[in-house]
Amino acid sequence: MKKLKSQLGIIVTTVALCLNMAPLAFAGEMPLNGSYLSVTGEGHYLAEADKATVNLTIESIEKNAREARAKNKQVYAELKTALVALGIDQKDIKLDYYGGYPNFEYQMDNSKKQTSYTSSYSVSIQLKDLSKVDAVLDKVNDFETVNLMGTSYLLENNEEAMDKAREKAVQDTQKRAQKLAKAFGKTLGSLSNVSESSYSNIGYSAAGGQTTAVDVIVTLYASFEISK
Repeated sequence: MKKLKSQLGIIVTTVALCLNMAPLAFAGEMPLNGSYLSVTGEGHYLAEADKATVNLTIESIEKNAREARAKNKQVYAELKTALVALGIDQKDIKLDYYGGYPNFEYQMDNSKKQTSYTSSYSVSIQLKDLSKVDAVLDKVNDFETVNLMGTSYLLENNEEAMDKAREKAVQDTQKRAQKLAKAFGKTLGSLSNVSESSYSNIGYSAAGGQTTAVDVIVTLYASFEISK
């Protein structure tokens, strides 16, 4: 009989089989350190978003920095006023970034001359009432220097979705463990340990389509005792 290695690791995609084997075990005798099967299972649950974030930029090009910044400040104030009139709370309209840069024209002698200055704002609008998304997008389009960058959809109240995704992850983990144990001629025993990670893929809308469903994902890392 070939001598068994003290430790054998076989990896199949995300599933790993790890065996710690005693030198020899007689019938009815448990392995010295036990044998374990480690698997990774995943569960997905699609849930409707309960929050949207509209992202946009404001860009004003004027002959100098002072005028460009003043123009951007004016447009931002007018945009906020228009959004508040739609029922959007001022605290949900955020200026995330502002900056600017000069624009140059290069001359024949390789010198450059500043021709204008661009002032740029990045703005986000948080919406918990998704029925207002279309009205906000229409209002944004009324401003010539405002550019819509896209709308992301999030799930803030995700406890129920997490529970459902976790149930699917448990089923997937058990199914993988049973199949792998059977493939190696082993009997699956009790759960030894388990850990969990989770995240959500945001729904996103841009030109050409819209998705408000959020994919909630739970991943389980489990180890089971196995026997011959």
